[in-house]
Amino acid sequence: LTLMLNLKVKEDRINLTLNNINFHQLDDKLPVPKNYFRIPQDYEYRYKSPVNNLKVMVFGDSFSEALRQYLALSFGETVVIWSHCFDKDLIVKEKPDILIFEIIERDLDLYKK
Repeated sequence: LTLMLNLKVKEDRINLTLNNINFHQLDDKLPVPKNYFRIPQDYEYRYKSPVNNLKVMVFGDSFSEALRQYLALSFGETVVIWSHCFDKDLIVKEKPDILIFEIIERDLDLYKK
C-alpha cells in the first residue's frame, strides 16, 4: 500500500517459495461471459492435484491471484473464477465441495440494496 500511496517507507517483504509443486493447470472449460470486463484469459483458472478428492471453487478478484497456487496444492481440483457475480448455475454445474467468495473490502458497496 505504501507504493500505491507513493510513500517513501522502507518495508521488508516476505516472498514464499513453493518447493514441492504437485499440481498442474488444466485448460479452461467455461465460456467467457459477454459482459466480462477483463481480458478473457483472466476469467477462469483450473488446477488438478493428487492430494485429495475435494473440489474448491473460488469467485474472486485480484486478491485471489495470490491464493491460487496454495489452493491448487491443497485440493484435488481448484476452479478460480475472476468475478464478483455469484453464479448459482455455474456452482450447480461445477458441484464444488467448498465455495469461496473473495472480494476486496472497497468493493462491498457493490452489494448494497
